[in-house]
Amino acid sequence: MLEEPEPRRDTRKATEEGERTEEEQSREESEEPVGFEEPSESEDEGGAGVEELPSVAIQASSYNPSQGIISVSSAHPNNIWRADLIRSSLFEFGDEPPAQTRLGRDIFKSLSDLKDKLDDVPNALDLVGQARFLTEHSSDVNLDMSRVESAVLKIKDQATRAQSDQGNQIDPRYLDALANDLSTCVIPMLVLVLHASFAIGAQEPNAESNDTLPPEGAFTQTTVQYMLWITSWLIRLQETLTQDLAHQTNSVPATNQRNDPENPTQSRERFGVMVRKWRDHLKAQVEAFNEEVERKRDIHQKKQRDLAIKRMKEQAEKRQLEDDRRYEQAVWASWGELRTLPRPMAEKWHKATAHWPSSILGSSQTARSPPSTQDSTSSLGQAQSRSPTLSTSGARAPQPQRRPAPLVLDYPAWPEDEVEWFLSELNRPDRGRDYLYVCAETLDRPLEEVRTEMERLRRAGLYRPQEAGRGV
Repeated sequence: MLEEPEPRRDTRKATEEGERTEEEQSREESEEPVGFEEPSESEDEGGAGVEELPSVAIQASSYNPSQGIISVSSAHPNNIWRADLIRSSLFEFGDEPPAQTRLGRDIFKSLSDLKDKLDDVPNALDLVGQARFLTEHSSDVNLDMSRVESAVLKIKDQATRAQSDQGNQIDPRYLDALANDLSTCVIPMLVLVLHASFAIGAQEPNAESNDTLPPEGAFTQTTVQYMLWITSWLIRLQETLTQDLAHQTNSVPATNQRNDPENPTQSRERFGVMVRKWRDHLKAQVEAFNEEVERKRDIHQKKQRDLAIKRMKEQAEKRQLEDDRRYEQAVWASWGELRTLPRPMAEKWHKATAHWPSSILGSSQTARSPPSTQDSTSSLGQAQSRSPTLSTSGARAPQPQRRPAPLVLDYPAWPEDEVEWFLSELNRPDRGRDYLYVCAETLDRPLEEVRTEMERLRRAGLYRPQEAGRGV
């Protein structure tokens, strides 16, 4: 997520390269314009003996296309570039900038160093090379930006003190000189730095050398932070120039003047409007980018949650199918074992009824299907007592029992696999009392049809109820 930079008070020691020697400071002081007194270094830094810098630490990393690109329009930067305040103040910046104050020269030098580094950054035509360059030089860029931030804070602090009770300690002529440095030197240089930072996002060669920027720039999460910081400096220095220092320099408010394109106060006000419009546009683009990042992150997280739930369901279904498969295998194995067991009762039945007429034995299906080996001894005794032995003298056979009414099948024959499954359920010893309802629902058949099929299997000798009254 990208955030608009705010002044931070986190500090770190400046490098030895950035520290002034007493000899250099005395030489610079001797070059100050005659006529005003600058605040001393001890006043600027609260008496600190060593320069400390706010920490601007923009992290650069290798280019990753999945992180996205922020598109920004150049309309506002081009308007800022053409502003009266800037066009009337442009000059050839040499080694010695035309700044009257030490603070103005310091920030100008830091901005010039920062611009040189940004000019060397590959633009958006080579995002991979751009990221590699910024990764290698990020510490140098951050150091220059930290120096600029430190100078902006000092300028803001001096302008604020000028309006407080301590204002009488600052020479008003120094404040005039500082305001002149901001309008004619520092802010124009800052606009050049903004121009260089936007050229980084250009997708055409040598964009940094043209006065007019391309219509649109493509920025990564790293390069857009440079523009956010530079825009923050522009806003703060412009407000310092038009609000804080304006009260000390007796400037007339632009609202009390007629419209005059040559009036410097009005030029500063118009410039402030342009900068604020640019800030609002850049902020809106960054916020839209952050919202899109959040939306994609939410979608990704939702997909990950849905995928995890789907995998859990698939694993649960897989375990259930595996349990069902093992159960079915166990049922068929048990059924196979039952079919291979010896059937002593069947042999006794055949021996006892071998000489009986077929009319006594009933239907051919019943004759071909002797009683199951699961019959108890008492059941066999009852069957034998109802079937008296024929005498060797050819005595007449006993009267057979009444045959049951023919079974009417008003449905097509069931498939073999359904019959086998139904038989396995009928012969399952641990079935519940409502097992016929379960079978009917499983086979998607009417309950009466299931009952009829059970009776057919019973008459065919393929099924015998395990106990009286069991079932539905």
